[in-house]
Amino acid sequence: MKSRFLLGFIILIAGLLSGCSSSSSGPGPDPGPAGVAITAFTSSASQVNQGVGATLSWSINPTPATLTLDGVSLPVTQTSATVTPTRRQTYTLVATGGGASDTKTVTVVARGLSLLAGDPATAGAADGNGVAARFNRPIYVSLDAQGNAFISDASNHAIRKVTSAGVVTTVVGTIGSSGYQDGPVATAKLNLPRGNAFDAGGNLYVMDAFNQLIRKVSGGVVSTLCGTLNIQGSLDGAPNTALFYSPNGMTMDHSGNLIVTDSNNHTIRKVSAAGFVTTLAGTAGVTGSSDGSGPAASFGYVTGPAVDPLGNIFVADEDYQTIRKITPAGQVTTFAGTAGLAGSVDGLGIAARFHTPVQISIDGSSNLYVADAENGTIRKITSGGQVSTIVGQPGVQDAAPGPFPASLREPLGVAVLPNGDLVIITGHAVFVATAP
Repeated sequence: MKSRFLLGFIILIAGLLSGCSSSSSGPGPDPGPAGVAITAFTSSASQVNQGVGATLSWSINPTPATLTLDGVSLPVTQTSATVTPTRRQTYTLVATGGGASDTKTVTVVARGLSLLAGDPATAGAADGNGVAARFNRPIYVSLDAQGNAFISDASNHAIRKVTSAGVVTTVVGTIGSSGYQDGPVATAKLNLPRGNAFDAGGNLYVMDAFNQLIRKVSGGVVSTLCGTLNIQGSLDGAPNTALFYSPNGMTMDHSGNLIVTDSNNHTIRKVSAAGFVTTLAGTAGVTGSSDGSGPAASFGYVTGPAVDPLGNIFVADEDYQTIRKITPAGQVTTFAGTAGLAGSVDGLGIAARFHTPVQISIDGSSNLYVADAENGTIRKITSGGQVSTIVGQPGVQDAAPGPFPASLREPLGVAVLPNGDLVIITGHAVFVATAP
């Protein structure tokens, strides 16, 4: 009797378990339609001239519940749109449906010259965004590791920072007030700053031209690296006894030394990280255009400079309308242009012509970019010495954005971004040349 009862109980429990198992293996709640997928998102052209449109096209499977392009809602059945890009513009397509979403992007480059900050025709002293900012005779530009431009705003006696979005702030100096004072960046004073450059540690160096000094900015504090306040001359040696005479341009070499164009001394100087000064080429007080080794070479009013990966130094000679090359061994040659012959001629090496070349910048392929001031142009020089005009029109001094060639007004600074775009100082403003 007990065994029959126990067997019946076991059968009942097995049946219940079987029913539960059968129920769990059946179809569950309806998961809804399959998730959406953007299977293609392309542009009709990867590059267009500034002001010219491009067509974006896409495929989505299945038809989405919602569709946006750069945050703007579109009909879910739309499969293309015409856009007019600005500089390097990335478009974002988002589709949702079936409890899922998909995002794709595409970038279109608009080749041309665009205004980043300031007004080329209006001098002033104001921080701000884009056209609201004001500069006063800016000259020379360098880039930090994040691609921000640092402008020597000469007649405002300050260093200004310009972001890629065109936001301008004063980072060194008391804007509009000249003088000499070390200390916190907000109260420090400069006197007609010229070149500026960064070292690998992010420290900023400023050519304080009319104070005859080189200043260092580190940790928000300005100090004097070398030179003697308000004393003109040419003397190598220790930081506090070295002398300069209206030093103009500077750049950093690959060993952490500053390369300085000491313009009114007509020499190229080297400044160590500790501030000790030596003369690399030229002889103080001797003007000329002679090639040669070290002190045997001669220069006019020399500016620039730039250093290639091999350690060669390139400088611009405003007086003699040439680009000169100094090897690590100190040998000076004329790389492009012919001494004493001003003009605007593209060509190879000495066949080319310049008219008051100022700042030089260099890209990762050893191409030089020269702000050719009196020609109103930016010139490109390949590592083989081939010169071409890439921005601006010779003899047209009018800063006007638009598709290339566009036009510039006495460009006094140029720096090349990692993507190949150029930051250009022209008039009282900062421009960007996209994909020149």
